[in-house]
Amino acid sequence: MDEIAGTQIFDDKLVRGFLQEPEILAAEGYLTFRAYVQSENTRRSWPYQYLEQIRNFALTVKGQDRARGIRVVQPLPKPDEDDARSISALILQQIASTIAEEYTPQQVLVYLDETGIPLDRLPLPEETPDVRGDAGGFVCGVLIGLDQWGSEGRRILRSFIGSWLDDRLISGPTDDLRDDLVGKLAR
Repeated sequence: MDEIAGTQIFDDKLVRGFLQEPEILAAEGYLTFRAYVQSENTRRSWPYQYLEQIRNFALTVKGQDRARGIRVVQPLPKPDEDDARSISALILQQIASTIAEEYTPQQVLVYLDETGIPLDRLPLPEETPDVRGDAGGFVCGVLIGLDQWGSEGRRILRSFIGSWLDDRLISGPTDDLRDDLVGKLAR
């Protein structure tokens, strides 16, 4: 932390913020470490001293893959676990519109492909416009096509929307749109 800042950091807020980073990485399974001072009181009251006692950092396999930029895809749930519930077309339109505003039509195709949507085998609805003429309509057609494609399509769609909402993709929604969509999906 001090090396990155170029000077010793004494601001408790900055130290506490830095301390959160390895803890988040550890909680997500990317990193392991050992704190020689195990006291929670020391961690809360003297975060800088606590940081000085952290040793034995090691990336987990998951952390090594993340550092290398390797994308690990977990197996999809069993088809019989699909509840067959559709996602509102309004939600899909909002997502599609946001994506189309960020990318050119050619970039939309690359973006959707890189997110794991199988455009080459996805049956699109008949009324889906061409991406060059209406990028937002095309993306909406892709999302609706996934929703109508059965268990596999709905799993891919839910995985895409979850990743998009969690900012795990190269782009995602604004904070206001995320809050709005999460509220709608929760209902």
